[in-house]
This record gives sequence, structure tokens and C-alpha cells, in this order.
Amino acid sequence: FKCGYIDKRGEYVIKPKFRQSCGAFSGGLARISLDFKDEEYKTGQGWIGFINKQGNWAFPRRFFDVSDFRDGFALVRAEPRSVETDPKQFYLIDTNGRRAENKKDCRWRYEFREGLAMLDTEDQQRAFIDENCDVAFRLAAEFRTDAISSVARGYDGFGKSVYSTYFSEGLAVVYKMNGSERVFGFLDRTGKTAIDFRFAD
Repeated sequence: FKCGYIDKRGEYVIKPKFRQSCGAFSGGLARISLDFKDEEYKTGQGWIGFINKQGNWAFPRRFFDVSDFRDGFALVRAEPRSVETDPKQFYLIDTNGRRAENKKDCRWRYEFREGLAMLDTEDQQRAFIDENCDVAFRLAAEFRTDAISSVARGYDGFGKSVYSTYFSEGLAVVYKMNGSERVFGFLDRTGKTAIDFRFAD
């Protein structure tokens, strides 16, 4: 399909072109996924890139997964998707398309609520981290959470592993097994039990 961009008066500022998807502008750049039948796709190294507000490519399109820009950076992957995507294939770029070296990327990789995000560590232990990528606390082995499948954004295939457990008003719900039954309770921001495990749902 064709997509373009209009101003507040409804006038085109970037005329429509055949695209697979057009993202919203963020940090002066918009994420564009090329149509596989388009000549632009056949001549590029990847099928996702970024345009500026003049509708021109901001830098060579060479990506296969990207996030929107936030605070001057975006998370990208420049390798084709394999059966199992290696998280190390993703890295941050700045608004000039340059790789951002020595910058922690947790804020772009994970879904944060109230400054904390849950992830699976390299030793397969579930933990909460802060926006500096430091572990705030690890979940005790008896505590469990339900994972929601990776959420794709548009047609780009970019998603984040999102869990049903997150912080709201300083508390996060988890459960543990009591025989064959689930019993739910709440943890505080240090991982300690704030409300006892006594709820069936």
C-alpha cells in the first residue's frame, strides 16, 4: 500500500509511496519498511531504514529489525533473522546511523514500568533490572510469572518479550504453587513480600 505524511492542515509534506509500513516520527526520523516488490528494496542491504522530515533516507537502509528513536537512539539489527535470534545482534545507533559504543541499552530492549523491567538472566533466573541495567532483585525460585508472547510492532517483526508481571503503584503480582493450585501475592520493589500469598486469582 501507499503511505505518506501530512501536516496539521492535511497537506502532504511527504508524498505517498509504496511501503510495507510507515512509522511515526520520533527524534526527527521515521521508521520505514520497504515493499518487497519495490526497486528500493532490491537495491538496499536491508528492508528497514529511517527517513527525515524531507522524505529522504537519513542514512543507508541496512536493517532488518528496528525500534523507534527515543532520546536520540534506536535499537536495530543489521543481520537477517535466523531461527533463534541472538540478542547480541541488536545494538544502538544514534540519529546519524552510527553505532553507539559503550552505551547501556536496557531502556530500548525491555518494557519498563515504574523504572523496573523483568527479564531472564543468562543463568535462566528471572530478575528485575533498573534502567541502568543493574539487577534490582532476583525472583526467588518459588515465585512464578506468566510470560506474554513477544509483541510485534507493525510489520517490522520487532518486538519485546513482555510479561504479565510488572510494577504498578510500587507492587508486582507473582504466584507460587500450593499443591496443584496457584496462590497469588504481591512483591515490593526490593523483591520482598508486601501482600501475603492468599489470592486464588
